[in-house]
Amino acid sequence: MRARSSNLSDRELSCLVLVAEHLSSKEIAVRLGISPHTVDQHVRRALHRLGTPTRREAVRWLRQTHERSFTDWRNHKQLQKLEGPERIEPASAIQWPARIRLPLSTARYPRNTMSVGVRLMWILAIAAAAMASSLVYFAGVEGIAGLTR
Repeated sequence: MRARSSNLSDRELSCLVLVAEHLSSKEIAVRLGISPHTVDQHVRRALHRLGTPTRREAVRWLRQTHERSFTDWRNHKQLQKLEGPERIEPASAIQWPARIRLPLSTARYPRNTMSVGVRLMWILAIAAAAMASSLVYFAGVEGIAGLTR
């Protein structure tokens, strides 16, 4: 284990520790200030280096075979920076007012906790916006067609 885990980069190790906390790639990305795609790359590289096929097995293997306790991994230097108020936020994090809940994950709300009614409201709002933009488009096409007559 020591030989294999010493080959892991700090980011790979940090991603695996956060995987062990049952966080998704999106949630890990928010914590580390990187993209979800980059998180997936780090995890894939760690899986390859450890020789395990799944995230679950990699975390289990780290917990069982390393001589340090898993708590020591949790206190890893890369993750200690993320615990305080100076937690790294992605540059694209937008601060929306608390009453406006977007139908997508944000740094403030990484999980979808909207009720069915709110989801239906967003579906109707998006459908209405799509219809309005289609009407504007067809009016423009008709106007251009009228110029060529």
